[in-house]
Amino acid sequence: MRRTVALASLVLLAGCGQPWEVIVQSGPPAALRGAGPLTLSWDTSELELDEDPLDEAFSEMSPAARREVERSLSDMRSTFAGELGGQLPVRVAMASGTPDPSETRIHARLLELERGARGPVGGRTRLVMRIDWIVGGEVVDAIRVERSEPPSVQRPTVPQRLHLLSAEAAQITARFFEAEQERDE
Repeated sequence: MRRTVALASLVLLAGCGQPWEVIVQSGPPAALRGAGPLTLSWDTSELELDEDPLDEAFSEMSPAARREVERSLSDMRSTFAGELGGQLPVRVAMASGTPDPSETRIHARLLELERGARGPVGGRTRLVMRIDWIVGGEVVDAIRVERSEPPSVQRPTVPQRLHLLSAEAAQITARFFEAEQERDE
């Protein structure tokens, strides 16, 4: 099933041009050209959940609703890391602490998350992320990724749609890295 979702997502992404917005681009030459093992950090400190800062949104939720969101965020982190590691030809490990000067780090920042409908009909689930590539402690490349998914009979729940969107964001991140690996100019 995971391979089917990944393949379907890649087919859809392939026909759309670049599914990212470049915020910072290194070079020439590309700073990520020839980059080896990568570390990944996951950051929700700037996240707005349904247009409210995450802490504020949590304070207004029931304990059960908060646990559901926390589980979804944890699943998104695992999905993103697993999908990214499966897409790239280099090793990806979760980061700890500040970046080492010799390290190439992917800093995935969740910026906006709209949960959308809690059933098979209604508003879309939307995810906006900023992916920073840090080399030698400096951001050398950065992209903005925005994905959304409508509710459907196949994916009626918010956690199902967030899982898919996280996988798509990782696939886009991998495509950017691969493009930068080949960029000369």
